[in-house]
Amino acid sequence: SCYHSNKKQAIMDELIPRRTECTDASRISSLINSSTSSLFGRVHVLDVIEKANLAITLTNGDVQAHAALYDYPNISVVKPDEWEQWLTSNYDVSMATVQFV
Repeated sequence: SCYHSNKKQAIMDELIPRRTECTDASRISSLINSSTSSLFGRVHVLDVIEKANLAITLTNGDVQAHAALYDYPNISVVKPDEWEQWLTSNYDVSMATVQFV
């Protein structure tokens, strides 16, 4: 409905994205629930913040959401420094815009 989309837009207008700070760790930890734990496993939030290539927080005065981005996939079958070799061995990347050496 129109009301619902306007309400969603109002909420989005109030959220401010910013780089995550270490002081956000306790609030981010409080956002973790059984669904996020089953998806990402047990995490030490401060380590995630410090090691991520980019960590973004959505806030409206209080932390509402967090995303940590790395330059390698979050999978346990490959080490972070070996993911390019794993990727080229398991998938056709011939059409990729970046060539792996």
